[in-house]
Amino acid sequence: MPFDFPGVIAAIAPRALFINAPLKDSNFEVSGVYDCVNAAKPVYHLFKAPDKLVMQNPDAEHDFPKETREAAYRFLDKELNLSHIISLQ
Repeated sequence: MPFDFPGVIAAIAPRALFINAPLKDSNFEVSGVYDCVNAAKPVYHLFKAPDKLVMQNPDAEHDFPKETREAAYRFLDKELNLSHIISLQ
């Protein structure tokens, strides 16, 4: 099923979205992810929420490296205030 990924990302705005797009991913070309995120950025700016759209680009293959996972945990904690419920250690 084809997706209009820029449209999907824009539809999520102004809610928080963390994207892990590894630079050496053989399944997804990272330039396409950049294109989608850049296409959706104006919508996040329209909602005055540019900080809610975050993309990390670890120097990895199709993976979610520990440093990127920890960044995602911090992002989720900031958005959902989870640290009082779970330990992020």
